[in-house]
Amino acid sequence: MDAPPERDIPRVGSRNVKFVRARKLFLVAVGGIIVNDALVLLDRYNHLRRGNDRMPAIAAASAATRHRFRAVLLTSLTTVVGLSPLLYERSDQLIYLVPFVVSMLGGLVLSTIFILFLLPALVMIVDGRYE
Repeated sequence: MDAPPERDIPRVGSRNVKFVRARKLFLVAVGGIIVNDALVLLDRYNHLRRGNDRMPAIAAASAATRHRFRAVLLTSLTTVVGLSPLLYERSDQLIYLVPFVVSMLGGLVLSTIFILFLLPALVMIVDGRYE
């Protein structure tokens, strides 16, 4: 009885052309979503600060986060839900995408937490210093 033939599956450490292209593509995708979420939140913060000169930084950051929470969360959540089926892909053509999808999903979850909780705190620290 012969053993079944082994498939040629690219490993995570290989310097495969597909691997390098996919890595760059996923870095651009995650970076774009992170920048978009941060811009949405900071634009609302700047709009609130320009509209009311007497509003303290802590109030503007809190209001901006409350107003844009749903937009930031849904942007990241729809991307996570859209990429989730790739986690279960086992075909020969797409098996090398699974590690990238795992990394991208982890990056999106952590960046969403950072944008919703740490970015407003950093804005309050920086702008609150000048009040």
